[in-house]
Amino acid sequence: NLIISLKIYVSILLEKENQRVMESNESREAAKAARKARRKLAKQKRQELEGVKTRGHGARSERRGSVFVRWLLETYGIDRLRVEGVVDVAGGRGEISARLAHCHQIPCVLMDPRATMESMEDTLIRRVARHLPQKFRQDLERAGYSERLRRLVRVQATEFQDVGNINSILIGMHADGATEAIVDYALAHNLSFAIVPCCVFAKNKNLFEPDTKKLLSYESFCDYLQNKAPDTIRRSVLDFDGRNIVLYAVSTSYRLCDNHITMARRAMLKNQPLLMRNVVSDWYACKHWVSKTGDFDRQALTACLDQDESAPQLSQDGDRSSILVIDYLADKNWPPSTYLKDWHVPHFYRNGWCTTPKGFESDWLGTWLHFVGYEDFDFCYIGPKGSRTSEHADVLSTYSWSANIAGRKHWWLQPPNGTTHIFIDQGPRDVVFVPSDWIHSVSNIEDTCSINRNWFNACAIRRVYAHLLDRRKEVLLALGDDCRSRARSQQEWLWTVENVLRLDARLSISDLLAIIYHHLVRLFSSSSSSLLFSDHIKTKDEEDDSFLLPELSAVLADLERCFDEHTLFLDSDLTRFPTDDNPDSWSKNAQVNALTAIRTCRNYLKDSDHIPSYREHLRLILY
Repeated sequence: NLIISLKIYVSILLEKENQRVMESNESREAAKAARKARRKLAKQKRQELEGVKTRGHGARSERRGSVFVRWLLETYGIDRLRVEGVVDVAGGRGEISARLAHCHQIPCVLMDPRATMESMEDTLIRRVARHLPQKFRQDLERAGYSERLRRLVRVQATEFQDVGNINSILIGMHADGATEAIVDYALAHNLSFAIVPCCVFAKNKNLFEPDTKKLLSYESFCDYLQNKAPDTIRRSVLDFDGRNIVLYAVSTSYRLCDNHITMARRAMLKNQPLLMRNVVSDWYACKHWVSKTGDFDRQALTACLDQDESAPQLSQDGDRSSILVIDYLADKNWPPSTYLKDWHVPHFYRNGWCTTPKGFESDWLGTWLHFVGYEDFDFCYIGPKGSRTSEHADVLSTYSWSANIAGRKHWWLQPPNGTTHIFIDQGPRDVVFVPSDWIHSVSNIEDTCSINRNWFNACAIRRVYAHLLDRRKEVLLALGDDCRSRARSQQEWLWTVENVLRLDARLSISDLLAIIYHHLVRLFSSSSSSLLFSDHIKTKDEEDDSFLLPELSAVLADLERCFDEHTLFLDSDLTRFPTDDNPDSWSKNAQVNALTAIRTCRNYLKDSDHIPSYREHLRLILY
């Protein structure tokens, strides 16, 4: 009986102790809930006083994906996003990537250890589709999957720290622990990025207040990230509830310079793009063809033109037609489908409306064209907002520069045999240098007027020569054996090939020889030639340009070595290819003239009597 009584007594004591513990826990939970409610109420009152409407961190917002996507399109532009693509870091089930790919055809990489294509398709169908317009929803509902999603999105189930090379725009919507890593990687590799910070993690010792040793607040964390590059990283606020601050940067993966002459020289030597800010602000055109609000003033340009001046008009489908310039400028309904392109404007320079930008004065092609009286490569481009040119490489593998009189352009450039695109945002009075053989496309973000020139000098001789050799092979293939059999002699046949090449490419190999001869003779025969390089003193940090002489010599040596294979022809003055269709044009004398020009040029490069010093000669060759 005693044992039974003890058991009953112990059980009663245990029951009372459990009840006491439960009451204590309930009291603590109630106190915790009360404190949380008080903090929430205080925060709401503080935000009301500041005029901020929010439901606080952790509040679910069905709109945040669509708002972030809309902001990306407005900030970077759909053309740039489609070209560069997006890497969605810590994108979870892939709502952002799904919206970008399915609705806007933007290639994406979804990078998250938990991500799968199946989960992303499920997110698109179950969560996103019901909010989409009918045009985006109908095919999805009918097929049960998104063809664009499967074609444009690649899922990479890995942590961001494990990633290799990235050249796309990095984004992170509440990417948690990867947020700071995105910023650091983008800044180190000069990439565009956009992040919406969320949680602050204690793993990084830098994320604590120096005085209180408490973890940084959300606002302080955003300041900490922005201070990594305050001149580069910008801040904006997205229109949804919760933590909605977006930090972003727009990359400048090209040379931006103020020292125009030095940087232009470097860009030509390295064959790399270049943006020069506010270079042509002293042009007459920039002062008089721009309105007080900074827009392109079509009436001011019209007042300077002849009534019968015409130019090619290019439509978006590629069709060309001729139109009077004053009619094009007078059209109030300026549709983005039209673009005034390749308007030949040598009179702009004669009238003093524009000049060659500093650093690009060395123009072997233009100098020779003016000397022989041929049409040069100076053009004006005028297009409304939304007009564009598709991907292309410039004629003859030449360089080109483009100076904006008014308006803004977006450029996408891709190096020869490369895959990475470089983006350039060109504003009014800015000049863009496009290297030889670089593929590029352009979009006019505003109504735009620009002056362009194609040209080359010693830096691009090798590429121009290689281009003409390739075009010559195409001409030979097109003419065929039938045309060859009709020629009365081998010399006439070789002259015909050169003539067709000139008509097709606007320059023959004989013309290239005449350009080299004209430039070297003009420089080395002038007693004042040493003055041509006096402003271009080589500094220690400049790239080595010693390869220019060997390359120019190699082109001349190849012309002499292959003379029998593709015989060249020059007139008696050694200035141009003879285009008259008569035996004098392909006579023995015309061939001897070309061979004489080759050997004279080679002697100029070999004979030290014509070269005051090696360094000075390099200045002459380049400038």
